[in-house]
Amino acid sequence: MKSALVDASGTIQLDDTQWFELLHDKKIISENLLQMLFFILDQKNQESTATELAEHFRVPHQAVTLWYVNASKKIYDKFGITPPPNDDGGKRYWTVCFMNKTDHEKDEHDHWYLQLRPSLAKALQKDRA
Repeated sequence: MKSALVDASGTIQLDDTQWFELLHDKKIISENLLQMLFFILDQKNQESTATELAEHFRVPHQAVTLWYVNASKKIYDKFGITPPPNDDGGKRYWTVCFMNKTDHEKDEHDHWYLQLRPSLAKALQKDRA
């Protein structure tokens, strides 16, 4: 697999071919995360809130977060890249799978939308075909 690029914010940037390979690596992408990503792919604007996901999959909100954070950590490790810091001094993992939109709208309950990265959406569509 070719090396990954990092944007100015420190977020890893994967193309659809890299995502396609990762989607088939069960050591990185869990079945739960894969189901969640396909669910989001089918939503309007390819986005959903963690609360909507938790309700759909009948799991605690924290489980949804854990699915994508665990995969994101493994992806950063695979490419030997240090995750960017978040505003709280920790690491920012959600931007591996989802768009980093600080001006993005929230839902009526003030929850942020998780919108698939275009390259990930393209890989999911390819996988489904």
